[in-house]
Amino acid sequence: MKPRILRRSALAAAVLGLSLQAPASAAKPVLPDLDQLAPTQLSIAPIPGAPVRWFLAFDSRIANGPRGGAGVGPMILRSTRTSPTAPMVASQVMVAADESETVRPGVGTLQFAISADHSHWHYLDLDNYELRKASNMKRAAPDNKTGFCMPDHAFT
Repeated sequence: MKPRILRRSALAAAVLGLSLQAPASAAKPVLPDLDQLAPTQLSIAPIPGAPVRWFLAFDSRIANGPRGGAGVGPMILRSTRTSPTAPMVASQVMVAADESETVRPGVGTLQFAISADHSHWHYLDLDNYELRKASNMKRAAPDNKTGFCMPDHAFT
């Protein structure tokens, strides 16, 4: 299982098997509080040439803070790679009130994406989706999301 970005929640820490205790001499790191916002821009279109197959698309955002409010701490990623062709590996940086840093290495992978109107980094496997049937909640299809765009600003 790939490590995920730490959340403020003690439950998330327990699920991930993490110890968030800082040494007695260091201040406790201030964690972000990532929150999945409701999908927007829903579109459904038939797939040409495929009988009874549809393409479902939507925009998705993750905010730092409950229901998109301000998070307790910033989400800071530092990424490195061993060569221009190697994967970009992200580490999470958590800053305490005394400005000391705690770094959690290897929390994910970034991939550079070039689009027609802009270029940006995608944080791979940050979020996953699946489509389920309303009648029995069985999985109908997994997602094929390439990653989350990581802008250097807050959404409002």
